[in-house]
Amino acid sequence: MTALDSGARVWAGLAVTPSSELMFIVGVLLAGALVGELIAATTRLPRVVGYTLAGCCAAAFGHGVAMPLNGAAQTVTDLALGLLLFEIGSRVNLRWLRRNPGLLATSLAEALLSAVAVAAVLRLFDVSWQTAVACAILAMPAPAAVSGRVSFELGSEGQVTQRAQLLTALNTFYAVVALTLMRTWWAADDGGSLPQALAGLAISLLTTLGVAALLAGATYLAARRLDLRNESAALLLFGLVAFAVVAARAIGVSTLLMPLLAGLLLRNTSERPW
Repeated sequence: MTALDSGARVWAGLAVTPSSELMFIVGVLLAGALVGELIAATTRLPRVVGYTLAGCCAAAFGHGVAMPLNGAAQTVTDLALGLLLFEIGSRVNLRWLRRNPGLLATSLAEALLSAVAVAAVLRLFDVSWQTAVACAILAMPAPAAVSGRVSFELGSEGQVTQRAQLLTALNTFYAVVALTLMRTWWAADDGGSLPQALAGLAISLLTTLGVAALLAGATYLAARRLDLRNESAALLLFGLVAFAVVAARAIGVSTLLMPLLAGLLLRNTSERPW
């Protein structure tokens, strides 16, 4: 099955047979938006607090989303994460990091200390090493979407805001790479040989990099002819990222690392087009 056929089936499933998990996610998002607007109108807190409260209330009453996700809910989540990671990758300016190596050192220290602290605390509660490492990796990335949204609502600009956005982007990059390496470690630990697992990792990384380069190249060509800040042209960007995510899932490569690398390549091979 080609990536185009897979993508067509995914969109057909979304349009015809939405799952209960998808409807629940949409309902929580709507509730979060309403609560967020109410909070923003009555207090000085950002609207993202509303989404947090809606999710916490749903989980507290036993209505959390069943994991792992499947069907339409997984597809929507993959697309949302793909767009978010593409944006996060486009924030990483390698030239800026070369001029300010202290930023890179700070982000590495922050991510490593957070991961070590979380893993150590979980081990004190007799949590297995695999679970402790997985939770430590999840604790590494700062919420880039939240920080970006809060800075937008507060109207913050300047070097402090840019540095904060860069640090959150780097932490997310570390976590995605660490997650990919952890999956390789688990594959070798579950009876597979380490050389075979490393060979599979190398092939997966090269394929992921190839798909990311194609997405970055297509976005660059579109940006040369269209203003992607325009609302209509932004739909083209969404379509490119969505197609790349569906293609990545169809051929079995990381749907997290691919858009992140695509944004990174686009940011450091051309001027940011939006």
